[in-house]
Formats: sequence, C-alpha cells, structure tokens
Amino acid sequence: MNLPMPVAMGIWIVIGLLILALIVRGLSRRRRDGADVVPALDLFPDGDNRGTEICAGFDAIYVSTTRHGDWLARIGVFGLGNRSNARIRVFTSGVLLSREGEADVFIPSHRIESTTTTSGISGKYIPHDGLDVVTWRPAKSTELVDTGLRIADRGARKNFQNALTTLTSSHTMTLEENS
Repeated sequence: MNLPMPVAMGIWIVIGLLILALIVRGLSRRRRDGADVVPALDLFPDGDNRGTEICAGFDAIYVSTTRHGDWLARIGVFGLGNRSNARIRVFTSGVLLSREGEADVFIPSHRIESTTTTSGISGKYIPHDGLDVVTWRPAKSTELVDTGLRIADRGARKNFQNALTTLTSSHTMTLEENS
C-alpha cells in the first residue's frame, strides 16, 4: 500500500520529532544523574586557607567521576561525567582539578578516602593500570565517588601519587589524634 507523499512525510516528521524528544530527555536526565550522590561541590579556598602546594601543577585528562565501585555509572551533575583536559594542583587543603570547559573540582583533603590505579573507568581504558582513581566523599553526601585521571607524564604521576599518600596519611593521623 502506497501512502500519499504528504502523509508519508508527516509520519517521518513525527517519528523524527519523537526521536529528537527522546534524545533531549536522555541528555537532560544524564546531566541530572548523580544529584543525590553529589548535591554540592566544595569551593576552592582562597589565600592562606589553601595551605602549601605539595605538588606543582601538571596536565592530565580528567576522565570522569562515577559512583564508588560502579565505574560505568557516571555522575552527570556539575559536568562530572564529561571528559576534559585538566590542570591538577595538590595543596595541603586538598586537590584542585581545573578542567577545560567545565567547572573546577576541589576535593578537600579530609574528604579523600583512598587512591588506587586501574586500567579502566567509564569512558577510558588504559592498559597496565594507567589511570589514577581518587575515592572521595562529596560535600553534603554520605556516599563515596571515584574520580578517574589519566596522567601521561610518569614523573608527574609519581609526584601526584606521593602527594595523595601524604594527604591521606596526614588526615588519618589527625583523626587518630582526635580519637
């Protein structure tokens, strides 16, 4: 059965609009994903509150932030699920991720739970544990998230790992002293 041309075009236009509406709905939902896990981001402290810089700035790829342990579940809120180039700086107060085209992410040292290396996280696979993962607790949240970073420069990567070890061990010692 052949339909008249205007009817066939109308059907195709309706199908196209439905597909477009589904795409828009999916994208807006993705941007809101994780709002329950990351309701707010910490602000980067100004002046003396930053502490001293432990690890000088270096370039990396910010891969994504996911729910802890579920490295396929990207967090979309605040652009945390979007890959971008980043400049990383580590202070005694925490880690600053200055991302290109996205809001900066500041992870206070007292919110960092652990660090590890892995081969893959949502959106990126690097063999031989080529990704650094920082596990942290966002502000106003009880859940943990994992942030994946690809640091290509070996010297910068080693410095970053040492700086995070220093941050997490000094935080652990402070907690033990207060107990």
